[in-house]
Amino acid sequence: MSLIIDILDNLGNWNREEIDSTRTLAFNKKELNGVWSFYIQIEDSPDPPPDLDDIAQRFVNDFKSKRSNLKVESYSDRLIGNKAAKTVLWFDNDGKQDEKVMQVFAIYQMRIFIFTYIAVPPEAYSVYLPLIQKVLSSVTFADREDWYIERRNPREDEERRTWQMMESQQAARIKHPEIVKMEQQLDQLRQQEQQLPEVIKIEQQVLQLSQQLDQLRQQEQQLPEVIKIEQLIDQRWKQIEQLRFFQARQLLLQGIIQDEKKGQEEMLQQQIDQLRQQEQQLPEVIKIEQQVLQLSQQLDQLRQQEQQLPEVIKIEQQIAQLRQQINSLSA
Repeated sequence: MSLIIDILDNLGNWNREEIDSTRTLAFNKKELNGVWSFYIQIEDSPDPPPDLDDIAQRFVNDFKSKRSNLKVESYSDRLIGNKAAKTVLWFDNDGKQDEKVMQVFAIYQMRIFIFTYIAVPPEAYSVYLPLIQKVLSSVTFADREDWYIERRNPREDEERRTWQMMESQQAARIKHPEIVKMEQQLDQLRQQEQQLPEVIKIEQQVLQLSQQLDQLRQQEQQLPEVIKIEQLIDQRWKQIEQLRFFQARQLLLQGIIQDEKKGQEEMLQQQIDQLRQQEQQLPEVIKIEQQVLQLSQQLDQLRQQEQQLPEVIKIEQQIAQLRQQINSLSA
């Protein structure tokens, strides 16, 4: 058994490496805007051969175990070398080397054929996709000892393409509508399977919301009592505010009264201090009053003595001065 494929005309300018020990062909191309790789690998199949879906899932799981950010974009069916094949399209955004990958799996005579196309970055995936599709469409299988053969005969190429087209048309004609419907349903189920974690998350959210709704309904039954309690609370708050207002007013009045009392006490204290000062000056006042009395007596005597008038005037002036002194001391 061998694989016949057109390589020279399509990938002739790509760097090529052949690994006989693992029956792998590797092609690489590097440009300014990206890096592309194409691998052809053959593995021995167990007996009986597994299903193509199982093979694809095994490879995807293997990659997921190594790449936590791997996301499958789609699964689809196709033909390779007129044989049924499975295509898996996935991409990986690990922050270091983002890439988009297409893998095609086919089985022929107890052999598993894996075709892998890798583009870095993912935006460069479409650049060489038509070329890779052309290479895949050139694949045929033959019973040969070599594990692969590069086709070089253009006429053989044309015959193979015509034969593949006829086989494809015939396969399309005999495909039952019910099978097509089942395949479509299968694709939908696969898409739903990818969305299953999100569905479970939404169901959990719905359950939580249902529980909250039940609690709200129970609370709704208690709503009249709650409203009554809230009204009582509002009344109590109003009473508390009124009490606080009266307390504040009372404190303010007490402060005003205390200020007035303090002012009166200070005024009385000043008057007491003045009286004490006057009390200290009282002996002097009494002494001066006695002098005034004596001078008054002398004045009376002098008035009687008309001849002594000048002396009387002098005494009156002295009495006037003494009275001024008394008035100043009394003030």
